[in-house]
This record gives sequence, C-alpha cells and structure tokens, in this order.
Amino acid sequence: MSSECVKSWIEGLGEPINSAEFNKEDFDVKSFSSALAKTSQLSEHLANLATSINTLDKEIKEQVSANHESLLHQTVNIETLEEMLSMVQTRISSIKSTSDRLRIKIDTPFNELNLRVAQLSRLQATCDTLRRIKGILQHGSNLRSSMEKGVKEIVKSAQNLSELDILFKNFDTSGIECIENDVLFAHKSRREIEELSHVILEKGIAHQDQNQIGISLQVFYLLGILDKKLVDCLKTNENNFSKKSLELLDSTNLTLQSTGSMANLQSSASMGFMSSSSQFPGRSTMPNIGQMSNFRAQLWNNLEKLMDLMYDSCSQVYQLQIILEKKRDLVTSVLYLEEIKFDEIIKQNMFLLENGQVRYYESICCTHVYDQKQSVEFLYYHWRLLCQILAQAIQNAVTKSNHVKQALQDEYTKVLKLANELWLRLIQLNPLVDKYRYSVETKTTYSNGYEILRNCFIELENSFLAKSLNQLFNPINLIFSGELNQTDLQNFVKAIQTHLQCLQYDNFSSEQAVGNSLQLLKKKIHYTSFSTSFSDKIIANVCKSIQLYSNKAEQFMNTLIAELNQIVSSSQGASIGGTKSIFSFSTGPPYQIQMKNLDYVNLTHDLIQQLENIVNGQNLESKYKEKIFNSLKSLVTFEENSLRPFVESACSCVQAVLFTMHQEDFAQAQSSSLYVKELQQVVQRISQDYLQMYKCKEVLDEYMKQISVACIELFIQNASLMRPMKESARSRLKADSEQIEEIIKIYLTPKLTDLTVYYKNLKAFRHLLQLESPFKVDQESNLGADIVDESHYSEVLSESLPYHVLLHYLFSYAPDDLKSPHECLGNWTLSKYLDWLDKHRNERERLMIIQSCLESYVQSVKQRKEKTFTTIYPLMFRILEKGLQSILNVS
Repeated sequence: MSSECVKSWIEGLGEPINSAEFNKEDFDVKSFSSALAKTSQLSEHLANLATSINTLDKEIKEQVSANHESLLHQTVNIETLEEMLSMVQTRISSIKSTSDRLRIKIDTPFNELNLRVAQLSRLQATCDTLRRIKGILQHGSNLRSSMEKGVKEIVKSAQNLSELDILFKNFDTSGIECIENDVLFAHKSRREIEELSHVILEKGIAHQDQNQIGISLQVFYLLGILDKKLVDCLKTNENNFSKKSLELLDSTNLTLQSTGSMANLQSSASMGFMSSSSQFPGRSTMPNIGQMSNFRAQLWNNLEKLMDLMYDSCSQVYQLQIILEKKRDLVTSVLYLEEIKFDEIIKQNMFLLENGQVRYYESICCTHVYDQKQSVEFLYYHWRLLCQILAQAIQNAVTKSNHVKQALQDEYTKVLKLANELWLRLIQLNPLVDKYRYSVETKTTYSNGYEILRNCFIELENSFLAKSLNQLFNPINLIFSGELNQTDLQNFVKAIQTHLQCLQYDNFSSEQAVGNSLQLLKKKIHYTSFSTSFSDKIIANVCKSIQLYSNKAEQFMNTLIAELNQIVSSSQGASIGGTKSIFSFSTGPPYQIQMKNLDYVNLTHDLIQQLENIVNGQNLESKYKEKIFNSLKSLVTFEENSLRPFVESACSCVQAVLFTMHQEDFAQAQSSSLYVKELQQVVQRISQDYLQMYKCKEVLDEYMKQISVACIELFIQNASLMRPMKESARSRLKADSEQIEEIIKIYLTPKLTDLTVYYKNLKAFRHLLQLESPFKVDQESNLGADIVDESHYSEVLSESLPYHVLLHYLFSYAPDDLKSPHECLGNWTLSKYLDWLDKHRNERERLMIIQSCLESYVQSVKQRKEKTFTTIYPLMFRILEKGLQSILNVS
C-alpha cells in the first residue's frame, strides 16, 4: 500500500491513539516517550498504545489477506527489475575497462607534446633575446655614428633611439655584459637629444622656422614624448605671456619708463615685482600731474606691445598646429595630430556650434568643409587661455593703480582699436578661427574668439559707457536747469558727435592697411566677428540722451503752459469776444513765458538740424541712422506739443471772432465787415508776432493749415446758420469770404490748394451765396411752380459742399415755425450747437440732427391740422434724402 493509504488508514483509527502526533513529519520517538513518561497517566497511555498496536496488526492482516493477489504481482516485478540492474552493471564494467585502455593510449603522446612545447618556447625566448641583443648592438652602433655628427643627424639618432626603445620594452637587460655599454649610451643620448631638440624647437618658434619646428616635433614624436613636450611648450608660452603682461601693465614700470629710468627698471627686473618703496626707498614712483601725458603715452605703447606679444604667441602655436597637420608617421602614414592624446593637453571637451547645430568632437582633429584637416580648437583653446591671462592682467593693473584705470576707462576706444587690429591679424593668420563658435558645455552661450577677447575689457567698456552717458546727460541737465545757454546745446551736440566717432573703432572694414587681404578672405569665409555690441550700446546711449532731452523738454513745456494759463486766467484783458487766450493780443509784446517757450522750441529745432547733419555726415550703418532718426521724432513731437496749445488758442480766438458775425449789421453798406477786420488783425498778430518766429517750419506749416481750416470751417458754419439772411447779407458774406481767402493766403497758407477739400468748400459756399433764391422759378420744377427742385443746387454739391451746410443755409428761407437745428434740440444756444458740430464731424450724424428737425416740423403741422407744408420743406426733404443716400453709397 502507498504511504498515503497508510496515513489515511491510521487517521481513521481515531482513539485510543492520537493519530495526529504520529503523522507529523518531525515526529520523534524519544521526545514522544519522554513526554508520556512525565504525565501521571502513563499506564493508561501504555494500555492504549498496546491496544492500538493490536488493532493495527489486525488491520494489516486484513489488508494483506484482502490484497494478496496485488502483493504477489508486485513481488514478480521486483525480480524482473533485479535482472535488469544486473545486466546494466555488467555493461558499465565493460565501458570502464575500455576507457582505461584509451587513457593509456592518449597520455603518452600528450606528455611527449608538452615536452616539445616547452623546448620550443625556450628556443623562441633564446632567439628573441639574441635578436634583441643583435638589434641593440646594431642600433647602438648606428646611434654612436649619428650622435658623432650632432644636429645634422638628430632625426636618425631619434629613429635609432625609437628602435632601441622598442627593443628595451619588456626586456630585462641586467646581466647581459655585451650590451651594458650600449644601454647606458642610449640613456645618455636620449637626454642629450631631448635637450638639443628643445633648443631647436625654441629657436624655430622664435624665428617662425617651420623646418626647425618640424625637426624638433619629429624627434619628440620618435622619442614618444610629443604630448609632454607640447604641454610644456604651451605652458611656457602662457607663462611668458603672463609674466610679460604683468610687467608691461605694472604702474611702477610704467612710471619708470615714462621718466626715462630704464636702467633702473632693467636692474630691478631680475629681482621680481617688488613694491616701489623696497626698490627705491624714499622715492615715489607714481606719476605727477606734469608726467601724466608721458605716463599715458607709455601705457598705450606697452598695451600695443602686449597685443603684439599676444599675436606672436598665437602665431607660434599656429606654427605648431601647421606642422602637426602636415607631419606623418613614416611607417603608418598617420598624421601626428591624430596620434596626439589631446585630453592630456585640453582637459575639456569641445562643442561646436555650426549652422545652428551642436556637434561634439572627441578628437580635436576633425574634418570640416572643403575636405581639409582643421584643428581650430587647438588654437582656440590657447587663445582662450591668453584672453584669461590678459583679463587678469588688466584687472590687476586697474586694481593697483587708479592712473591706469582712469586712462583705460577714459580712452577705451583706443583699447577697442588695438583689440580689433589684433583680431584682424589673427584671422589673417587663420581665418577659420573666426568661423566657428565653441563651448565647453552643451547648454551655454557659444562664443567665438573675438567675443572672448572683448570680454577681457567688458568692465572697462561698461565704465566708459557709464561715463559717456553722464557726458551726454550733463549738458541736458544744464540746458533745463537755469537760463537758456547756447553753449550747453553745443556741448551736447559735440558730445553726440564724439560718441558717433567712437563707432569707427568698432568697424573693421575701415582699416585700410589690410583691406586687400580682407577682400580675399571675405570670398572664402563669412565673418561672424567684430560684434557690434559696443556700437549698439553707443547708439543706445545717444538715443537715451535724446529721449532725456525730450522728456525734460516736455516737463518744462508743461510747466510753462500751466504758468501761462494761470497768468491768462488772472489777467483782465487779452480776450476776444469774451474768450481769453494765452496769446497777448494787446499792442504790447508777448508774455515772457511765451518767449521762453519760443526759445526752447527754436533751440530744439536747432538741435534736430545739427544732429541730422551730423548723422548724415557720418559713415554709419543704416540701422544706426534709423535708430537715431526715430529718437529725433520725440523732439519733433515736443515741437508739436509745444505749439499745439498756442494753435488751439488761436483757433478759439478765430472761433470767437467769427461768431461775432451774428451781431453784425448787414443792412449797412460797408466794403468789409467788422468781424473780418478783427479776424485780419488777430490772424496777422498770431502769424507774424508769434508763430512765424518759430523755426520749425514743417510743424508750423501743418499748424498754419489747421488755423486756415478753422477759419474756413467756422466761417461756413456760422454763415450758413445766419437767420434770417437778406440779399444784402448774402452779398456781404460773399465779399467776406473773398477777404477771408485773402487773409489765409497772406498770413497762413500761401498755397491755398494745400487746403484741399476745405478750400473747395469755401469756393462752393461762395457759389451758393451767388445763387438766386429758391423761390425764383423760371419754369415749373418737379416740386411745383413755387420753388426749384434739388437740381438747382447740384453744381455746388458737386463742388464738394457738404449737404448739412446747404440744409443749414436753406433754413434761412424757411418760416419761423420750421425751427433751426439748435432750436429744435431743447433750445440750445447757437454757440453750443457750433461746439457740437465741431465735436461730431460725421456727416451722417449732422444730417440726422437736421432730419429730426424736419420730422419735428412735420409733427407740429399735423398737430395744428394744417393741410400743407411750407414751400421750402419739400426741397429740404429731397436734399436730405439725397445726402443720406450718398452716405450709404459711399459706405
């Protein structure tokens, strides 16, 4: 029976034994027995256990008797299994004996093969040693012969040493007596060749001799120390430039040089940079006032030398770069530049921004356009280090000496000129250094070499710009601080002219010395250098100063106008028709404040003209001219704003004078109306005694046109609203219109055609006054035999006379029950209606007011239960409809 069957059968026994205890996997007989022994019912448990055993025996017997056939069958199967196991065991023994025989046959040749391999390896090691010894003896002999010839055979000596280095590699020469002298001679020769090559390299770099540079680099390459020597060379170059930059910009050295103490300077140079008190006790080395010109001249001379040194340093590095790009390994034909481990020279990765795309170069030698090998990053890295040294030297100089700081800040344009000249020479040396923009990070600003150079002087530039802004602001503050002084204006103009002249130092195309070579270079590359940031800032300062002048002028003008209004409001006279004006219309001179406004406006106009002449005379880029001219527009706006209150006051005076025509007695026979004479006096005084004194003719002409337009419009509006209007009044008004036209032509706008439609309106209204009464009918019209139709006025309407003017005029022929527009609008006064017309210039709005008047008349007729309208009403209604229809057609 299976274990599962036994287990289930034991569980089915139940009492008197605990089947759960016996079914546990971790059941322990000893533990179970000791546990029963500790109980007080041991005999009872033993009895139960004996009973269970007997019961189990009975059950086993029952199971055996019940399953004896199955048990017998399993016994037969066991016998069969034993026979099969016996057969397998026999075969395993046979296989084992066969493997023993095979092992004996393999072990013998294997041991013999191992012995032969050991012999061969020892033979090869012996041959390699002999070959190395032979090579060392041979190359050692060649090295001795080449070393005897000195510099002429230095490359051969380096080649022999290179071969010896290969032979010495992983080879222990100790104990081999035949090559000891050669090994020692090789080490000694290596040191001598290194020293000699270093001297050759220094001479080649100093004299720009590519042959000597190539020989030394080839030797270093063969000796396997090219990377190290390049690092040393660059480091020496940088250290020399750093030392020289500090020396040239040191204030003590500058003072000694400017005073002619060169001997003392040279004797003290070997002692290092000591303080002036330690070098010359009791003697000051700072320049006095009389020596400042010499001090500054020496400073600029030294700064020019420093730029030359910077160029020479870059030129030397570039010579190295050229040789590295040309020289190849004689065996592998690989460029030296490709064999150099630049991560030992340049510790930062370089990212290149080209055509808006960022590229990363693991190797500094990369192929660019035109399929040429370029290593711009090599020169760029050295240039960046030199710029850092230059910036530190300048910062150190301006920190230690206020004289140096003052000189560099005051004449920063000279620094900019020297920097631009240096950059010109550099891009002629290698144009591609100007083409690409590099960075050491992907997410940062990409800069080319020129921008890095300009950053060396950024603090000087900011100081110069701040001072320049003060130089521009000071004259402006003086102009508006007290009495008007023409000298302050000239100082301001000179300051702007000086600033515009500074732009020539930021424009490389003005350099004539290198013009031809630049033209050739421009055909090959596209220049991105010579950033116009300095020019932009200078132009921004100029524009700021102009804007400051404009703001101060506006504030000053507002103050003057406020004071003038206060004077006028408190004065007893100076009124026209009850309207007070900021013009003094008495026979006396104008107010002092008026003259002050006049002076400042004329001063501003002089400023505009002078600046325009200066800008047009300068060779400026169009964008800079545009910026300055846009700034000058604010000054023109100031002129307009300064004149506007006076022009508005003049128009108010004209309005007041023309309104008096309603008080005129047109029944009297006069050649000219009184209001026209008064208008002539007012316009003449406004024009000749006030506005004509202003120099801004363009602005003045526009305002003169406004006054002319006001004269025409106000005359037409007032004349058309006169009611009643007899024939004598019409004749007088016709003559008045001619006189007003003459007044405008003489004092305001000589060329009347410049008034365009307004002049046409005046002539059309004069024509209207000449027409016969609408009640004089030669033949019956569309409206009947008592009145003409709208065609009677078609000619004046075609002459651009507004419809509302014609309708106003026709009210003069209407009876009293057909009220004028101002009477229909809640009994407005005529002046109020004229103000409304001035504020509402839309023709449709004006016609709608007249329409409401006619509708009001129709209602009044219906209320009075009259059967007919007045004779003039149909004509006015027809003209009103035609006017509204013309507006609809236009829209």
